[in-house]
Amino acid sequence: MKRPLPEELSVSVMGRGNAVTYGPSRKQEEPREAELPLLIFGAAGRTGRCLVEQALARGHRVTAFARDPSTLPPPHARLRHLQGSVEDAGAVDAAVREQRVVLCALGPTGRKDRESIAQGTENIVTAMQRHHVRRLIYMPYHEQGNGWGPAALFEKLMATLRPRKTADGWQQRVEVIRESSLEWVIVRPTRLTDGPASGRHQVSIDQSKVPLRIARADVAGFMLEQLHSPRYVRKSPVIGG
Repeated sequence: MKRPLPEELSVSVMGRGNAVTYGPSRKQEEPREAELPLLIFGAAGRTGRCLVEQALARGHRVTAFARDPSTLPPPHARLRHLQGSVEDAGAVDAAVREQRVVLCALGPTGRKDRESIAQGTENIVTAMQRHHVRRLIYMPYHEQGNGWGPAALFEKLMATLRPRKTADGWQQRVEVIRESSLEWVIVRPTRLTDGPASGRHQVSIDQSKVPLRIARADVAGFMLEQLHSPRYVRKSPVIGG
């Protein structure tokens, strides 16, 4: 006689191809994750703060790296505030040491910040390889602010018709990641909103359609799901919700 599935495995899965929606089929207690030392770059940003709050709620030890610690989430027993610039290779190296996973949600506040983020990304990858920290979960910002939905795909197509320039922006930031030996996941959300988490999302790795908006809280939850999962390692999923 076939045994029923344990309740914790009961989930609803909808989708077509590589576009999948996950959500609990009924209320159930969330399993407690093993505590991990996590480093979050861009922790003072709107998505970064969601990452910090959710990581603490899941029981992890968090190091929040930011230029201005006064904008970071309030003190917590498992939260360490670390002031520094991602352009400072020494500060990044010291922050990465003794971490297990690095999450990155850097975003610009000015034009010069784009160059800073490109240099900072290189510093992060270099430090991780030096200290044998394998997992990098990276959310790149979108220059036009439209997110990585159909509009972004159209912009990418149009870019192929323009004269080729030196790699910059998105390509410059992620090239160093993709060429590394890290277990990277590049998470590309559609247009970000500040609404509450819905607990549901759709993911595509083959350019299939996903919703054109998603709450930052849902993106943070998806990024934290990648701490252990091998599903999207060395892939760049687009996520909408």
